[in-house]
Amino acid sequence: MYFKKSHLLYINQLLLSILLILFVSCFNNTKKKGSTIVSEGCTIKLEEFVEDNNSDTSYFISECKNMLSKYTEEWDKKFILQLIETYEKFSNKVLDTVLYTTCFIETNERLDTIQTRIFENGDEIVVHYSWVKNGELLWEKKFTNPYLWVNYDMFFDNKKWTKWEKWITFTIGIYYAPPDIQKIDEFLSLDIGLKELVVRMGLNELQELGFTIDRESYEQYVENFNGNLIVWGDPEGRDGLFIWYEPLQKFVCFYRP
Repeated sequence: MYFKKSHLLYINQLLLSILLILFVSCFNNTKKKGSTIVSEGCTIKLEEFVEDNNSDTSYFISECKNMLSKYTEEWDKKFILQLIETYEKFSNKVLDTVLYTTCFIETNERLDTIQTRIFENGDEIVVHYSWVKNGELLWEKKFTNPYLWVNYDMFFDNKKWTKWEKWITFTIGIYYAPPDIQKIDEFLSLDIGLKELVVRMGLNELQELGFTIDRESYEQYVENFNGNLIVWGDPEGRDGLFIWYEPLQKFVCFYRP
């Protein structure tokens, strides 16, 4: 059968119109289901389809509130409330926040600020401490995936555990990873014999750093020190109590249990 070009063009346009109508009809009857769009008569797989954040947030908050009624221990309730607050603040944001701790690192005559940044990096939650003075980075320390014992039974049976784990770790980082501050006189007053141990620990660490100092000089440094002692590290097993040693411009272990 012979068709003119004008007839073929008309047929092509007609077929294209029919396909477009079917495609629009398919999408008008779609329902979102994870990363798949399901409709009557067609299923379209979308690898980049975005999950419904509002639905996910409602589920998370609802589950947390159910836990509050189920788990009555004060510590459990405290952590669940912290988890809710963290999720509400960051559910639609990048997991990255900075906290500031003010203290007297060198002397009680000048207030210093330690910055603690908690952020997501791939599959890890990173805690990064830093202290900058007059534009110069004097100290920094980093560790990953802060841990603190919580009642994980509250979360293990949950079908979204892989998502809970990230939020639990991030919450621990925010509430429990920043450094703790302690006054040196309050610490030494707890035990008269503690000073001997403190001096010995400090001398050993200075020696490991390649710095030689006699016992009397270091003991006098400790006695005259009027700054704060700093505690940092993983919340479940912190690195120890540290004192700023000005001659080396470094933190030195003051006491480690």
